[in-house]
Amino acid sequence: SPVGSVITLAADFTIDGNCALNAGLLTGMGGVLDVGGALTFNGMTSVNPPLIRCAGDFFAAPSFAPTTQTIEPDGAATTTFGPVTPGGTLNLRSVKFKNGTRLAASDMTFNATGFSIDAGAGFDIDNHRVVMPALAMSLNGRLAAQAGGKIALRPASAITMTSTSALELVGTFDNLAQVESDGGPGYGFTIRGQVKALNFGFKDMGPAGVALVPGAVLAPAPHDFRRGVFD
Repeated sequence: SPVGSVITLAADFTIDGNCALNAGLLTGMGGVLDVGGALTFNGMTSVNPPLIRCAGDFFAAPSFAPTTQTIEPDGAATTTFGPVTPGGTLNLRSVKFKNGTRLAASDMTFNATGFSIDAGAGFDIDNHRVVMPALAMSLNGRLAAQAGGKIALRPASAITMTSTSALELVGTFDNLAQVESDGGPGYGFTIRGQVKALNFGFKDMGPAGVALVPGAVLAPAPHDFRRGVFD
């Protein structure tokens, strides 16, 4: 998009391929921006953007900070999700992972006023450190971290893994997959769904600790919640 341009979507607009919006202003009056490939916001700002769907990789600079509407990564294939600059910040409003697996592109600070994962969808931190939004999140899909991966939760963060969800924390003996605090202890974590965990950790949780409630289903050995460190 040219520098200084204003793009207003008054109706649904579909792009079958990739879309890079590098400058200007995106506004909407109820339309849906539906991108079949990768979508990058690098320099474009927003005011009341449309509902945005993206089937491919999603990247955004901190300047893209919508105040309304929702980002819906919705491709069935595994794609990446993260800031334009590795280790940077996402400033989004509501984010809903609809299906498929979104793989963290890098370390990041992920700010949002709403975040959900639908059943059948997933967010895989891999071996990165991702600071999650400072809010209560009820997740119906899969949340995962591998060896060296860190799901970082702020004091105001609380995650409930519902009965349709799957939590996977699979590290190695000397490199745990970990849930930890960011900015001080206080987070809450409740597990009601499936659990696959081995060589994992929960660090600096809140006073309620980690709740593994009746009805949660442990994976077969050795991924049955063993070799965990609670600190």
